[in-house]
Amino acid sequence: MKTFILLASCLSVLGSVSGGFSGKSLVFQTQTDNSYVKLLPAEFPQLSAFTLCLRAASEAKRGYSLFSYATATKDNELLLWHNENTKLSLRLDADLLDFDLPELDAQLRHICVTWDSLTGLTTFWINGVRSLRKVGHQGGVVGGGGTVILGQDQDQEGGGFERGQSFVGELTDVNLWDHVLSPTDIKVLNRGCHRAGGNIINWATVEYESRGIVNIQDNNDCKHQTDCDELTMTGKCTHTESNSHTFSCAHIMSDSATPLYMHTHKHTHTHTIYKSHENLCALHKQN
Repeated sequence: MKTFILLASCLSVLGSVSGGFSGKSLVFQTQTDNSYVKLLPAEFPQLSAFTLCLRAASEAKRGYSLFSYATATKDNELLLWHNENTKLSLRLDADLLDFDLPELDAQLRHICVTWDSLTGLTTFWINGVRSLRKVGHQGGVVGGGGTVILGQDQDQEGGGFERGQSFVGELTDVNLWDHVLSPTDIKVLNRGCHRAGGNIINWATVEYESRGIVNIQDNNDCKHQTDCDELTMTGKCTHTESNSHTFSCAHIMSDSATPLYMHTHKHTHTHTIYKSHENLCALHKQN
């Protein structure tokens, strides 16, 4: 029985496709050149802006890839890289921007990076705190139709891995949007762990292939809030008394009218979050 439990907790898949990492973390336990996860979003369009967020922890004191996106013609189309000299780097094709930020350690850290082609402005956010802004790849684009790899750095699309550049540690909540999230959005994501998945890569639903030895473990670190005053740091909360209890929380969040997530709490509460140009509404209804 002990052997069965151990094998069940360690996912080593060759070529099979699975869907979604909701409530899960990836644990890469040792340096390899063959253990990785390939994310398979429904579409990866050309990008003229983006926000990439993830949570990561690693004790490795060397260079390694946190997020590698390559196309057939460019192996570093979009690369989030950790340097051995405590810098985080964003590489977009030939343009490299280094940021002198606290190096990763054994504690999970929320990392976001934003980029906009029009201005070239690039910003890192670490645990909800903004870095200085730098300018890079102005007027450029991130090409579409490529391959996303977690755990390895691609030196050619889908391959060219090197053991010394592999990620060792824990990785979770990898999400990618096709626009720059507002500072408030990023702070809410960092503070609340809300299931606001990206519209290009949504950690909770994205299909993937796992190769080599990658442990996929339950991640219970984030308690998804259901109380109205805890959902937002800014905005107002109203409570209407009637035969049922309805809470409405207002908060700015992104630019479409699709639900961010729906959560049913036990048998009595339904919790839906919508995003729109004007507000993020949380509705709690008690039957």
